[in-house]
Amino acid sequence: MAYDLTQTVFLLSMASNRASVAQGTAQQLATFLTYAVNQGGSCPCVADGPDVPVTGFLASVGAQLAGGAWTVPWGPAVFQNTNNTDDNEADNAMFVAFNNDAANPIYVVAIAATNAVSIYDWDQEDANVGPQDMVAFPINLNPPFDNPSVTPTGSTVPADAQVSAGTALGVYTLCTGMIDQAGATLSLIDYLSNLGAPTAAKIIFTGHSLAGALAPTLALQLWETGVLTKGGFTLQNVLVMPTAGATPGNLAFATLFNTTLSPQSAFPAGSTPNAGNQLTQFNVLYWNFNDIVPRAWTQFGPYYQMTGLGTATSLIGKVKDPTIYKPICAELGLMIGSAGLRGSGCYFTQLLANQSLTANWPVHYWNGQALAWLQFPPPPAAVQPDLRELDGLLHRCRPRPRPAVLPVPQHRHPDSADTAADHANP
Repeated sequence: MAYDLTQTVFLLSMASNRASVAQGTAQQLATFLTYAVNQGGSCPCVADGPDVPVTGFLASVGAQLAGGAWTVPWGPAVFQNTNNTDDNEADNAMFVAFNNDAANPIYVVAIAATNAVSIYDWDQEDANVGPQDMVAFPINLNPPFDNPSVTPTGSTVPADAQVSAGTALGVYTLCTGMIDQAGATLSLIDYLSNLGAPTAAKIIFTGHSLAGALAPTLALQLWETGVLTKGGFTLQNVLVMPTAGATPGNLAFATLFNTTLSPQSAFPAGSTPNAGNQLTQFNVLYWNFNDIVPRAWTQFGPYYQMTGLGTATSLIGKVKDPTIYKPICAELGLMIGSAGLRGSGCYFTQLLANQSLTANWPVHYWNGQALAWLQFPPPPAAVQPDLRELDGLLHRCRPRPRPAVLPVPQHRHPDSADTAADHANP
């Protein structure tokens, strides 16, 4: 099938996650991701191991993407936390894709979601929230980032834009801690600043989950600090398509984002989305109503009530009791509950332009090994309520082995008639 523009952007977002099943150095993972995103082949990912056959995303489905010929002019780049001596997974990953359509040139900055096996992601970039951990926006990228917190304002709603320390750390890493390891040694800022983009070129920032918070924050950061203007982009051509993202900042930040990057049609006159595709605008957060992550950090109360989990405090008590929540990832439940308590005093406000969708059985998902849409059939009716509760709570966290290198991951995702923001980890 031929994918329309928002479907194409979402698939590029998913492709950025393909290093999440591999282990190695940042360079090895960047090499693996280069093969996985581009043409595939026999990848010499691990110096002391055999080459790994990898199926290339663009080689397999590139012809079906909107606009046809897509290339990757920057990246993929991979970041690893150097403070953790046994950190051999991709903590962050990103690449820039380009469609050189003479009539509609488009750059897509695709940012990877939380890596399910990265404690650094969960602890430092996802759950690093609290009144003492809000960072002034735009983020100061010059000194080494060390949670430069603003002064807590108590009961007074802050008038200045602020983002969580976790989001700020993620954006800092994307801007300064990642280079094009597969090509020229340029940071994303250096690349975009010197791009000289074609006239009327669009740039779309996209990401899912963690990257659903990082993508809009990064886009606004690069616009507010003049990077995108220097690279040749006009404001109307700076676009964002975040899915299932947690809330990055406070009301002043959400207002600044909404007034600067207001919603725009993804399908101007003369073009139409594929039948059933509900993602018709850019600069809008799309999220699944049943997913707990986009409710962070402002809507946990209604979620606890909806699922019968009680409160953040009672959730912590439940996951500590193995007789109640034995089958689930207790540590993640504790992290969500405690972060929810800390985030309650930060005045987080979800991006003002957002659209919640609801998935229905059967769920269709993008299979990263088959590079095709497959169907996930409904479970027996008797267990569906429990699955819905645990699925939303745990962000679809499930244990899995950590091999040296694996084939590409599977990203579960409903078809366009349901929702493009079903929160899924591979």
